[in-house]
Amino acid sequence: MSSDGESDLLGAPDRESLHDRIRALFKDLGGNVSMRALGREAKTRDFFDEEMLGALMERACGEYCRVALKKTGPDDLPFAKPLVGDKGARWKQIDLMSYKELSAVILADADAVLADHKELRRLHQWCRLKFGKAPRIPALG
Repeated sequence: MSSDGESDLLGAPDRESLHDRIRALFKDLGGNVSMRALGREAKTRDFFDEEMLGALMERACGEYCRVALKKTGPDDLPFAKPLVGDKGARWKQIDLMSYKELSAVILADADAVLADHKELRRLHQWCRLKFGKAPRIPALG
């Protein structure tokens, strides 16, 4: 599966074409709409065939389950996390993980935070170039 999670739905050329159509639709809708509204309009305009709609529905159900497992409890910890390196993206309760599994999860999460922070810094720089100013962002400690 590709990093965007779509290789099971479309081949690369078809995926890029669909991405282009979705971006064009987003612009046509004013470039300022919710993902729900964009998705609804793309569906209304038949951007997705029945097979893809079925795969998207399955993915949406999985996403709903992911949110439930990721939700933190009274201890401020998630109920479960995805195991690192598991090709099936298997999730495991954190209290059932071995030290090796939990260490890999922590390091993968740290890498994701750093990647997000790098994107945030690029957005911050772009904001400064576009507007001559940018809000203060916290440093990673």
